[in-house]
Amino acid sequence: MLYRVADIELLNLIQLNKLWFSDLTAYSNAIKNIKIYGNVGIAYLGEDCPDSLLGTVSDFIMSLKEVELAIAYSRRKEGVKFSVRNETTHFDAGKIIMEILEGYGNGGGHKSMAGGFIPDASVRETWSTFHSFLENRILETLDRQSHD
Repeated sequence: MLYRVADIELLNLIQLNKLWFSDLTAYSNAIKNIKIYGNVGIAYLGEDCPDSLLGTVSDFIMSLKEVELAIAYSRRKEGVKFSVRNETTHFDAGKIIMEILEGYGNGGGHKSMAGGFIPDASVRETWSTFHSFLENRILETLDRQSHD
């Protein structure tokens, strides 16, 4: 009955979920830059990765057998945007990103999905040292939260 009134073309478009060729840059950056710490994957996706793709690439990182928590980020003109995915029982993605960005930006979400943003003016480190600063902050936060 619903088949006769459904927009089949739109349903096919949604189901196929195609990428633009230019989207492959974000995937390439994730593959090139991913660092795995235990069950945590952290990846820089390059500059100006669109919000929707940031989440999609986080999901892609989660597809790795070793990864149960993924944090992907992209630099923008206005600052740094984050996407977090979690499949563990002991972490909460929303709480993790809130603590990581505390004093620098803001973030939040749910146990399994979250996002955040650091305005450019809040990035106190030079961009060349930002990656290691961020990785250390992420790992320290996860260590603290695993003991709570």
